[in-house]
Amino acid sequence: MAQVQVKFTTRHADLKVDQVPILVPLELKRYGLSEVVNHLLASETPIPFEFLIDGELLKMSLANYLTAKGLSTESVISLEYVKSIIPPLFHSSYLHDDWVSSVHVSGQHILTGSYDNIARLWDFSGNVVCTFKGHNRPIKAVKILDGVYLTASMDRSIRVWETTSCRLELVGHKGPIEDIDSIDEKVISACADGMVRVWGISTEYESKSMIQREPLDLLQGHSGPISGIKFSCDSSIIYSCSWDHTLRTWDITTSQQTQLTQTPSPLLCLSYLSTLNLVATGTSTRSIFLHDPRSASIATHTLSGHINMISGLSASPESGYMLVSSSLDSTCKIWDVRAPTGSLYSIKRETGWGQVFCVDWKEIGIVSGGQDTAVQINRGRNLTNDEMQVDSI
Repeated sequence: MAQVQVKFTTRHADLKVDQVPILVPLELKRYGLSEVVNHLLASETPIPFEFLIDGELLKMSLANYLTAKGLSTESVISLEYVKSIIPPLFHSSYLHDDWVSSVHVSGQHILTGSYDNIARLWDFSGNVVCTFKGHNRPIKAVKILDGVYLTASMDRSIRVWETTSCRLELVGHKGPIEDIDSIDEKVISACADGMVRVWGISTEYESKSMIQREPLDLLQGHSGPISGIKFSCDSSIIYSCSWDHTLRTWDITTSQQTQLTQTPSPLLCLSYLSTLNLVATGTSTRSIFLHDPRSASIATHTLSGHINMISGLSASPESGYMLVSSSLDSTCKIWDVRAPTGSLYSIKRETGWGQVFCVDWKEIGIVSGGQDTAVQINRGRNLTNDEMQVDSI
């Protein structure tokens, strides 16, 4: 049986083994290598591991890897092992009266927006804590921000709520609002009219009745509907993506566009992987592009596997390498950017049908909503891996 020398390394301080090279069969894949490490650890309870070579997840046998990379069996392969995530299992779902178009998780609550024009605040037991009624068109985006709740609608308005009272209405959009983001007391909106708007909000209001507020700034440059928007780690820098095939970077301090990336496909949603400083965009052509926002290059990586348009993206709350996508193909998929050949897991709807319109990944798990009128929660061990450190890709 052909063999190769490997050296096992890890960043898990409590799971280290001797780094002296040992011989293992070339035919071994992830499962067999995991058995070897568990034997070296003398683990009473086997721990599933994933393996990385030069920062890329091993998704084939050692023999196929050496062949693909043109390496000799005389080489000593350094294998870094990390705890595997366990497939995310269905935990619970909360039913609505119509399609669930948006979801945001914060603290102990889930805020959802629906095509019945109502936003609902849920606790983790499935109870509706309060409802937000006032929009006259479907709600497309929601956000929880320091005790206030933001809802954005196809009725061209954003509402800022305290409990069930709307204290502030952000007006001036010329089309449906597709996405919002917020940080501190700043709100940014993505609109189908092709404009990015910047707003200032406050939790202190002059009166108890609802007041209206115009935007502080308008950022113009997109030639089509804007589908996604996100703050970077620096609250003065934002990213927007559009059906016009572009990802744009803006400095809202100077009101200037600082970077333009042209892509081959309409972009439908985006997320920011802050630790890696990458922007992920979901496309109408079923792929996810990973962009370095400092570069005008189309993409540093492309993730493929969905069979319909990408409707939502959310970065892992702990692992800087991972994100989840939702799609009109009725699934959510978990990705590790170190494994560009395919997703790690696919999550189907518990109802057995329906396109997925939105997703958010937080400590509670992966929360998604869609055409089946349900917000669904999936959980799995090590879905948030706080022991994994990040360098770069």
